[in-house]
Amino acid sequence: MAIEMQCPACKKAYRLKDELAGKKVTCANAECRTVFAVPVKPGTGTAPTLAALKATAGKSPAKPAAKAPARVAAPPPPAIDVETAALTALNDDPDEVVAETRVVGVKCSNCDHQWSEPWEKQGKNALCPECRSRQRVPVPAAKGGKTDWRTDGMPAGRKIEKLEGVTSSTDAGYVTGESLRAAGLGRAELEPRPLWQKLAAFGIPLAAFVFGAVAVAALLRSRTDSKELETMSRALADLPTDDSPLPKGESPLFRAGVYLAAGEYAARREDKTPKQLAEALTHFGRARQELEAQPSSFGRDALFVELAAAQLALGGTQEQADAGQRLRYVPQAVGASQARISEKSHDVQGELKQTFTAMLNRERPVALEARSGAVRRLTRELAKAQQPDLMERLVPTLFNDAEHPEATALAIYEAAKASPDPARVGASVAALLPTFTAGRAPPAPLLAVAQTLEPVPAALKQPPYVPGTGPIDETPRAVYGMLMVLQNRPGEAIELAKRPGRTDGRLKLLALVAELSPEPGPAVSAAGEIYAADGRKREAGEVPDALFVRLAFQAGRANQPERVEQFAKATARDDARAWARAEGLRGQFTTGVPKPAPDTLLELPADSKDARSGTAWGRLWIARNNAASGEKRPDGFEPWGRGTFRPYGLAGHALGLQDRK
Repeated sequence: MAIEMQCPACKKAYRLKDELAGKKVTCANAECRTVFAVPVKPGTGTAPTLAALKATAGKSPAKPAAKAPARVAAPPPPAIDVETAALTALNDDPDEVVAETRVVGVKCSNCDHQWSEPWEKQGKNALCPECRSRQRVPVPAAKGGKTDWRTDGMPAGRKIEKLEGVTSSTDAGYVTGESLRAAGLGRAELEPRPLWQKLAAFGIPLAAFVFGAVAVAALLRSRTDSKELETMSRALADLPTDDSPLPKGESPLFRAGVYLAAGEYAARREDKTPKQLAEALTHFGRARQELEAQPSSFGRDALFVELAAAQLALGGTQEQADAGQRLRYVPQAVGASQARISEKSHDVQGELKQTFTAMLNRERPVALEARSGAVRRLTRELAKAQQPDLMERLVPTLFNDAEHPEATALAIYEAAKASPDPARVGASVAALLPTFTAGRAPPAPLLAVAQTLEPVPAALKQPPYVPGTGPIDETPRAVYGMLMVLQNRPGEAIELAKRPGRTDGRLKLLALVAELSPEPGPAVSAAGEIYAADGRKREAGEVPDALFVRLAFQAGRANQPERVEQFAKATARDDARAWARAEGLRGQFTTGVPKPAPDTLLELPADSKDARSGTAWGRLWIARNNAASGEKRPDGFEPWGRGTFRPYGLAGHALGLQDRK
């Protein structure tokens, strides 16, 4: 019969065996642990121990003994752990021996409270009964060095039977990622989000970043534009006057160069408005007036060509023209509506006509070589703007009747090289051919272009070129040389130029090869060698100064400063020499990535009476290059000289900041 009772403290219910009657046990509740006595059932007396029950098992009952004398009551039995009692009490097999339950002593590291935990909790975490802090149950060492098979492993040779489908806690381990993926549990199943949420999650931060970047860029651009405008305004405010210390006739050229730079800056502005476009036209007009009123000089001719080239920046697309930001290249069609009927219509063709008319001034015309150079340069630039025929239509305003056919042939040749179109070239050649009568031979550019047509016009057909090293007449040299350039055979053209003949014809062909080849170095070197050998023998005026300036520019492109100086010294006039050095710098600075350059690349004259417009133009390009390469010194041009070279430094700096964008 079992003894049913409750813990007097926590009321935990117990069902204990009779042999625990009269003994003290400890409550199994970890939060109670109260020691109490197991009551004795009436009429049973003290319950026999488990050992006594086993000793008497199977024996006949003993005879009653004589009544023993009364003895002193024995001390109460020692308290036993309730878990042992519970295991014993709940054991249905009276013959089964319950091993003593062991415990592990724990001391709290936080409050020093001591208590005990079941043996199987060693190495695990438990809460302190006092402060409730988490503590690790220690793992005690085995006594006497003996091995406890319950914690240290099973005895050797013991056979452990494993049931199918049952996993022991000792077989447990970490679950690997590969096992999870194989079981299809590698990723939690999430409810898919709508597309708008995904777009918002990425779009909103991206939009904020883009907006911030645009705002910062706009702020920086605004500051740069403000600095450019201020610098250019200072340049215009420091223009030389007629009573400046400059030589006679140079002050107007100095002013024209600054006006030209200001017009180019206004024409190239990205945020140009109709007002700023009108400002560009005004600056170009002032530059043209200054040049037109001056006597003929090399500096005047060179600035006229630079003005015409800068005016090309006025042209733009149809949309830009409608918005008033750019000009149309050609006049608007008859009958097309205008924004204002009373407003004068401007276009690139009309602006160039005004400049060309001033260059062809009957009293002070620009030199033929300079005007031919304008045809070559402007035709190439117009071809890039998809306007290869515009220069051909403008030739009559730049050349007189006697010069017109040769100049038109040159424009056709340059357009054919820059923008090949056999149908267009054939039509241009056919239209020009009747102007050459039996007594007037077609020029070399026309003959060279005609050889590329199918079929070649009979009147222009030339015999095949015969290679050689001996002397050659200048007309065949020019025709075959220009044809080789059209057919992208610069090496053969250079060899042709090396054949003996007139120095000017040989240098002209080499200058053309250098201009129309991506690598001008070989042609420049050949030109330098030819001039070094023939220069002292040439007749006076045989090679025009403009040709040396062309070669100096190509020497700058080829990064051959020694050739620049060679061609500059070959010029016959001081102003041409200054422009040759300036063009050498321009060729150097317009090739590759801008790199800082010292001002000493072009020394200023010790005496202002020796100042030339070419030197000022070269200084503008030094300042422009340095600003484009990152130099910041708009206030550092005082040593250049107020009212002389300083405004060119300021104007060049503003243009360089614009180039850097």
